[in-house]
Amino acid sequence: MKNMMKTCHEMLVEIKAATGLGEIALAKRLDISQPTVNRILNKQVDCKGTTLMAILRLHEEIFSGGSVDSQAASDDAQPPTGERDSSGEDGQGGQ
Repeated sequence: MKNMMKTCHEMLVEIKAATGLGEIALAKRLDISQPTVNRILNKQVDCKGTTLMAILRLHEEIFSGGSVDSQAASDDAQPPTGERDSSGEDGQGGQ
């Protein structure tokens, strides 16, 4: 794989920049904790093998034509409860 020369930090920074996902959404997507995501992003820790493989898989998915599912991409972009969206709906699903 071509990403083997990149560090987990470099790949995670690229994923974050390309997707706009925040640390919590990245953590959910990678099945790791948010503090671990933060430490990797801040070069405070090397990641363990399972974390590296999860980051590598997500990096490949994003940069080889795959797509980030809409739920994960929207995890950090939820409007406050009760706020109307651009269609005039309140997002509550009721009448």
